[in-house]
Amino acid sequence: PLLRELFGVLWTGARRRRRSAEHERLWFSLTGYCLRPGFAYPLDDWRVRQLWTLYEQGVQYQRETQNWAEWWTLWRRVAGGLDATAQAQLGEVLRAELQPPLGKASKERRPGVEDMARLAGVLEHLPPARKIELGELLLERLLRKGESPSFWWAVGRLGTRVPAYGSAHD
Repeated sequence: PLLRELFGVLWTGARRRRRSAEHERLWFSLTGYCLRPGFAYPLDDWRVRQLWTLYEQGVQYQRETQNWAEWWTLWRRVAGGLDATAQAQLGEVLRAELQPPLGKASKERRPGVEDMARLAGVLEHLPPARKIELGELLLERLLRKGESPSFWWAVGRLGTRVPAYGSAHD
């Protein structure tokens, strides 16, 4: 109950989260923490739908790596409450973002790529074909030298047989 009350306070100040990079980063972090796992408490579906309205706005302080990490962590924390449509939208973005970089871009690290991979691993409402696609992208990345071992966790979650909140047919 306390976390959901704190979410209410954070939601009231959602417009002011963009004052500075620190405000935005902390707002993402605290909001995700207060609303996790996004289901199982009265009105969580309403809260998550409200939060999803901010998705299109994205990250204001785009050059701040930690803001990107907190952005993806926010959605990972509440993923259980996102409907299949929202998860499909996230899955589409992740499919594009998790592509292994080629050429000169292969030396650059996309901010929050490990957090994106972890988010991909918890999207249980995705159709199996999309999960397979994301898993293959992560495995392709893992073949490269120097990639994060945290990708293995995401691959394991994508291939899990016992979902935490999703239905067995996905």
